[in-house]
Amino acid sequence: MLFLYISAASAAIFNVNSTADATDINPGNGVCATASGTCTLRAAIVEANNYGTFDFINVPSGFYALTATGSSADEHVEDLDVTQDLAIWGSSAVIDASGIDQRVMQVHSGAKLELRGLTLQNGTSDPGQGEGGGIMKLDSDSDTRLYRVFIQGGHAGWGGGIYADNATLYTEETVIALNNAIYSGGGVYTNGGVAQFTTDSTIGANTTNDGSICYGDGGGISVAEGAVVDVADSELINNAAGQYAGAVYVEDGHFALISSSVTGSRSCTVEEPLEAIRAFNGSVYIDGSSLNDNSDHALMLSGSVTAKVRRSAFYDNDNSGIWLHDSGATLGIEHSTFARNGQYGVMCGAATECTASHITGTDNGAADLAGDFEFSASVLDSEAACSSLTGTMQVTSSGDNVYRDGSDCNQASSDQDGIPDALLSRVSGPAGETHHPLNPAQSASLDNTTYECDPDQLNVTRPALCDSGAIELTGEEGEGEGEGREK
Repeated sequence: MLFLYISAASAAIFNVNSTADATDINPGNGVCATASGTCTLRAAIVEANNYGTFDFINVPSGFYALTATGSSADEHVEDLDVTQDLAIWGSSAVIDASGIDQRVMQVHSGAKLELRGLTLQNGTSDPGQGEGGGIMKLDSDSDTRLYRVFIQGGHAGWGGGIYADNATLYTEETVIALNNAIYSGGGVYTNGGVAQFTTDSTIGANTTNDGSICYGDGGGISVAEGAVVDVADSELINNAAGQYAGAVYVEDGHFALISSSVTGSRSCTVEEPLEAIRAFNGSVYIDGSSLNDNSDHALMLSGSVTAKVRRSAFYDNDNSGIWLHDSGATLGIEHSTFARNGQYGVMCGAATECTASHITGTDNGAADLAGDFEFSASVLDSEAACSSLTGTMQVTSSGDNVYRDGSDCNQASSDQDGIPDALLSRVSGPAGETHHPLNPAQSASLDNTTYECDPDQLNVTRPALCDSGAIELTGEEGEGEGEGREK
């Protein structure tokens, strides 16, 4: 797609023909030319900044080492400064900042930038000066779009790869990887503004630490100061932090994970566990996503946070699928699976508000549900379905549930207990994982409610009455490992 306005009739087109790092000798005349008569990447950007239209730069494949040193406030040296609307399209071109000890690029306030087919790497932002963005710094009211771009090898105090300061950021098929921040946002730090990571984008193997000290939060992304961040049809993988959240840390911000995955999150101290996503105040929305194989809780909620989870799977996490422990927090879950987590499927602390409907829990280490919880129309198949933890907390059924052992669940009269293995079978999920338990044809959960309901975890419209649990059994679902039935 064309993100910006490169079709504008007044746009100038500059074709880079040299990998050298030299500036334009006559900025604003509409000609990209260095003292030697070539058109370098820096010369093209300087000319575009001074020409006053939305311009286009074509960058052929090659290695573009930034080498011009001097004052970082001067567009002719150090990092590449974008001050006017601009599109830069590359053909596997690599822009490397290791020779200037600066970030690669800064998008100044009010500017619009589109990058395509480029790798930006090995940039640094001095953490002692309070600035962020090892590879890119996006100033307030700027708008940056990345398509098939690699952001890698950046180091900064905040935002090892990208620091977005009340800016707009949008990515497609973009990789933000192998970046490091000392304090927060190993991959990306968002300070207000809006960021969307979409369409097979990857945020992976980013860290927060200070050399030998395991420190910082939000190994993949930090969402702060009212920022709104969406990850859609993308993945967060193998990110690490020291204090909070290997993958995503939300503090007074808003985060959505849609049709995406979070996996392999950990502490930068390998032997220590660390939650994948942690939200302190703000909001979290998760839909159609998988959170698995993380070293601690997949999702941890604290402070005055509101969270909604639907049609998602939490499985094979070393601790719990979701852990909510602060009063004032609110969690709602529907049509979701919690399987093979080391501790609980979901744990809600005292004085929290937790509700769930149509969930499936199986093979969780301590219990499927724990703490203060109200739930309905679910299939709980672990050895212990519920754990109240203390006398002041109650896991309470609102009815239509099926248990293997629901003895601690404060059951309703419409519940069914003592169902051997809750009669669950398995359905293969992404990459061959078997984290979607399915109700087979003989299950007690079939048509176990008195109402019709929305599409289930696999986005299948449920015919007739709803089954209990996260996934409806239909003829289509029955193909493969599960036994199907027509309804």
